[in-house]
Amino acid sequence: MPRITESRRAQQRQRIVDAMITCMRRQGLAKTSMADVSEESGLSAGAIYGYFAGKDELLLAVAMRALESHSEAVAELSRRRPVPPPSQILRALLGEVPQEALEGGILLQVWAAAVQHEGMRDAVLVVFSTLDERVGAYLRAWFIQIGREDPAESARRAAPALTALTQGFLVRASLTGRRDVDAFVESVGALLDPDAPLR
Repeated sequence: MPRITESRRAQQRQRIVDAMITCMRRQGLAKTSMADVSEESGLSAGAIYGYFAGKDELLLAVAMRALESHSEAVAELSRRRPVPPPSQILRALLGEVPQEALEGGILLQVWAAAVQHEGMRDAVLVVFSTLDERVGAYLRAWFIQIGREDPAESARRAAPALTALTQGFLVRASLTGRRDVDAFVESVGALLDPDAPLR
């Protein structure tokens, strides 16, 4: 048989991830089985296990989809000159989260699964760590631009707070169905710089 191309493999993986998201949105993670994903995707169970070892690995791929959009947004802002302020990167991080990740509480379901399953938790923590590193690279460039002493250390310490702000917003948006990025960024500004004029 001819070997499947990398492009075709990527398409098939995406098809399976799409099916997983659809099932999770419809019936929740706990009630979603690999058989459900197989039926939704139109692929055999054997084909799916050729791409993913099991449900946890597939769930991680769902989480990675959101990370990829975040990472590109951060990288793009890091390359700009002058480097834009943190409020803009917060807008980008929030604005780039796919709507599908919020509908049906997809991200919340991923994080809840990570609390209960050690292997899944380790994988999700790798995702968080990767995002912290990329946000840290942006913050380092920003701190260099504004003349902050020891910009690398400042960035390392500040990155988790910035990523946690995005995670808090996503929890609220998932639960309330409201996704007003501008209002959230303004509220963060009011907390960190209460004397600044409203824009």
